[in-house]
Amino acid sequence: MPIKFNKLLEQSRQLNSHIYNTSLPILERDLDQIENQSRKLAAKALRAGDGIIDTGACCLLANGGFPVEQVSQIMENLNTLTLATTFEPLQPIPDTDIESFLNLELENIVLKTIEQGKNQITKDFNDSFEKSIHKDWKNTKQKLCDHLEHSTVISSNSSLNSIDDLHNTANTLMFTQVPFTELANDSSKQIQVKEYANVVKKINQIRNELKSAKVFNLFYECSLKIARINSSIQSVSDSWRLLTYIFKESTIGNKIDESLIKEKQFTNIRATSKDVPDTNMNEFNSLIINGSKKYFEDTFWEWIQKEVKDNTGKIFNNDSKQSVIDTISLFISFRLKKYGEWDQSLELINSFPIWSCIFYLIRSGHFAEAIYYINDIDDKLFSHKNDLMFIKYIKIWIDNKFTLNKKYRDEIKNDWNERIRSSIDQNTIKGDPFKHCLYKIIGRCDINFKNIPDQIVIPSVEDYLWVHLTLVQNGNNQRISTTTSAISTTFPSIIFDNDTYTYDQMVTNLLKYEPNYFNQENIWNMVLIICGKFENVVDFLFSRDQYHVEAVHFAIAFAYYGLLRITNSVYSIEYLVNETRAKKTKSVIATSSSFDSSYTAPTIKSASFNLGSKLNSYSLAKSSKNNPFISSLNVITNKNKSNAYGFEKEGTTDNDITSIISKFNFARLIHQYSNNLSTQYPDVALHYLYFICLYGIELDQDGKEDDNSEMNDFIPKAQENSSEEEKTIAKKYTQLTYKYIQELVLLQKSESIPHFFGKVNSDGGIQSLSEIEQYKNLIHIHDHSHFIKYLIKPTARSCENEGRLADAVYLYNLSESYETVVDILNKQLSDALASHQYTLTQDHPVILAQNIMQNYVKQPSNFGRLESKQKTCAILIKLTRFMDAYQRNSLAEALSIMKELDLIPLEGDMTKVMMKAEEFQNLDKNIVRLFPELLTTTMRCIYGLWRMIKNQKEVFMSENSSKEQLTQMNTFKKMARMIIVFTGTIQSQIIVYS
Repeated sequence: MPIKFNKLLEQSRQLNSHIYNTSLPILERDLDQIENQSRKLAAKALRAGDGIIDTGACCLLANGGFPVEQVSQIMENLNTLTLATTFEPLQPIPDTDIESFLNLELENIVLKTIEQGKNQITKDFNDSFEKSIHKDWKNTKQKLCDHLEHSTVISSNSSLNSIDDLHNTANTLMFTQVPFTELANDSSKQIQVKEYANVVKKINQIRNELKSAKVFNLFYECSLKIARINSSIQSVSDSWRLLTYIFKESTIGNKIDESLIKEKQFTNIRATSKDVPDTNMNEFNSLIINGSKKYFEDTFWEWIQKEVKDNTGKIFNNDSKQSVIDTISLFISFRLKKYGEWDQSLELINSFPIWSCIFYLIRSGHFAEAIYYINDIDDKLFSHKNDLMFIKYIKIWIDNKFTLNKKYRDEIKNDWNERIRSSIDQNTIKGDPFKHCLYKIIGRCDINFKNIPDQIVIPSVEDYLWVHLTLVQNGNNQRISTTTSAISTTFPSIIFDNDTYTYDQMVTNLLKYEPNYFNQENIWNMVLIICGKFENVVDFLFSRDQYHVEAVHFAIAFAYYGLLRITNSVYSIEYLVNETRAKKTKSVIATSSSFDSSYTAPTIKSASFNLGSKLNSYSLAKSSKNNPFISSLNVITNKNKSNAYGFEKEGTTDNDITSIISKFNFARLIHQYSNNLSTQYPDVALHYLYFICLYGIELDQDGKEDDNSEMNDFIPKAQENSSEEEKTIAKKYTQLTYKYIQELVLLQKSESIPHFFGKVNSDGGIQSLSEIEQYKNLIHIHDHSHFIKYLIKPTARSCENEGRLADAVYLYNLSESYETVVDILNKQLSDALASHQYTLTQDHPVILAQNIMQNYVKQPSNFGRLESKQKTCAILIKLTRFMDAYQRNSLAEALSIMKELDLIPLEGDMTKVMMKAEEFQNLDKNIVRLFPELLTTTMRCIYGLWRMIKNQKEVFMSENSSKEQLTQMNTFKKMARMIIVFTGTIQSQIIVYS
């Protein structure tokens, strides 16, 4: 028989002798290798009709001695075979062979699951990567834009979609210095910042008590302190003082008065989405006119008193009418006398220029004293009938609140035409210039005639502005004729019906000048305030490096009262949006003022009447280029030609400047300033961010405005009547404030977070109100639940995304999101184990998890619902210690911990294995994902201990020790078998999960 088998073997080897070259070695393969190779060949096999062997392959076979034709024939035969059923059983599997069927199905399911998992992971990775790239680029672009001062670098219409686009933009534009960077290095600026910060905090404290603050007055007092250190701030102090006069803060003193202007009181007046009633607009304009006029009168009187004291040494402390008149008389004596003689142009009554005295009394705001003086000189003018009538008109003008009816004005004009007008030459006035000016002011005589009084009457720009304000008759604008004066000057001119000179006409007139025309930037700042161009006031200050800080606080003050118009887009990169308000059909506004044709503004103010410091002149053309927050007021088109202020001109006709509205990016200015304070003065930075919410409204739990707010009684009616669009914008400003607060907190160290969001007691309650929650009313936070939803939880999510585990856990714990806290801990512990972070350092997640769990265990009433998650966390903590012990080669300790966990059956029988397999199905995914590593590590521990005992057995050969060691070795073998059986039982579940 053996011979026959050997012969049969030899014959079988000869079957393929015609194919293989006997000179080549024969590859030996076992059955498994043959099957694997067959499967690969079947997968690569050509389908029928897929072509012949490549020419290169034929050459290769021919060089190897293979018959190409025979091989080609064999390949063609193979191509006709169907390989789909190559590995299927030759005989059908019987329906009763359940085991074979299940094995086949299991294999197919595993392969299919693995393939689907790979595809899904690839897709999820690509989607996540793409989303992350877009998010990172969006955040990076926003941060870049926040630090670019030039507003045209990236506009809202630009399409910056990649880093290359930004690189190309950077190559074509020059970026100016980032604002406020000088704050960190300049010691004088540090003092300035601290002084203003104290005022800002005080304002917020008053607001938080639902009271009204004298904002302008507080900033004025602060600027006076700073001016003692930095004299250039004195000019800014004058502007603050002007605003206290306009908004009546200078007359209230330190008492709380009901007449105080409320927060956001002028929001309706400064609205741009709807027409403002004429009555409300006239009241607001009157506020500016009367306050500005009073300011120039009081400052003029202060200057007179100072001049009298410096020149005569006399001080009149008595405020009686006669004392005021005596002071004015002394002032006139050394002011208008030259070498002991009165100026020849003055008209003397009893050797005294009474008209100058009357003028200076009116100019200094002493109207009761003027009437007293007029009554005193009545008998002296007995022989001057016309003059006697005129001073009576002056008394009527004062008593009637600086207006005369048409009858009286006509009588004055008749007297003017008969006696005064004939003395007027083109460039000179023959007669008393003070009397001439009084006729112009009281009787509004020849208001559109371009004769200029002597400079002795209006020597300074302040005098010029005062005359403007005195002539204004605020009310409905009346139709204007188009007749122009025959006498040309450097100023535009038209003629008004009924001697009308309105506030809008004055604004149009004043804004035609260039800032450097006055040769003092302080004056131009005041001009902008008088004209109600509050956005331009901030622009004017921000355009100067030394006034960056002042610009911020002027913006805050204007925003507090609702005077500052803001952009609708809270995230806009554009700093200014210009709009043109439609004119009302019932009135026509002048394009220039007639008064300018009568009085030319002095280009240099008198050296003796100096309210501000000597500063360099300023050009608004420069401001339009360099200031990112506001530019010129014009909307430039191809046909328009802009003048030096940015007000557009088309051809030779001036457009109405008063119809152009600027909106200011207040939020961005405050954000940039607070960013520079966030590191050194985070609490102060928060107080600045609170002001952005001046333009916001309260959000309810659904992110909508809440009509039941405690603050609603304090909020002006403007918000109650707001349109849906305005409410949407207001909600965005509130959300923006929350976003900036979160960013500021994230910049702080971990130990500072409790200061901003609150501390937790051992019983889980809030220990004290945090820095932010103390001022929740200012940021439209209704209650603690709102505080959690809009500030604490978003900040916690940001910490979680940035990998700040301890901060995220603290904030979630503070927001009572205990389930989220445990989920994060479990995820972090699982990730640490999966990434082989076994060493228990101080920053290891297990340390934090232990502390949190200890607190939860002490309060089962609050955290009882977290029992299952707490159990998972406890298991992960012990697993971490198990892996740490194994890494330290403490195998016995590690195995002891695993026995204590009882996750893997190490003792018992098959019943115990099946029970643990069922428990495995209910384990948390954070534990299940670790099981392959846990099983392997446990087996290594068992093997290591078994090996150690075996080595000891070989060394110590005593009978008793040998039996004990043998028992231990058998125990470890049993443990190993239990692990193997258990692994086989849960194998499919582990594979499916993986």
